Amino acid sequence: MAKKTIDYKQLLNFGNFATTWFYKNLSFVFFIFVLILLYIANIHYAEKKVKEIQHMQKEIRELRGEYMTIKSKVMYQTKHSELSKEVSAYGLGVTDKKPYRIITE
Repeated sequence: MAKKTIDYKQLLNFGNFATTWFYKNLSFVFFIFVLILLYIANIHYAEKKVKEIQHMQKEIRELRGEYMTIKSKVMYQTKHSELSKEVSAYGLGVTDKKPYRIITE
């Protein structure tokens, strides 16, 4: 049997082959790198938008509660009995007389 000899020049040529392949496809490698950066940036942008949406939803819930509170107060204050209480401080009140017309010629 013959012994196999290792040719070290071929091993070094493989490294040279990898280097030449890399330089030949450098534009493609750069393109892949840019795509990876865009993908990462897109993920960060999407997470930021999700956080903003959650914050806005929370703010909307709070403002809706405030709106409902103010609306109920206004509805209560515009009742006939509440209005008569408020204007009695100014000397105004409810009359039992019918309204009358003033006719001018």
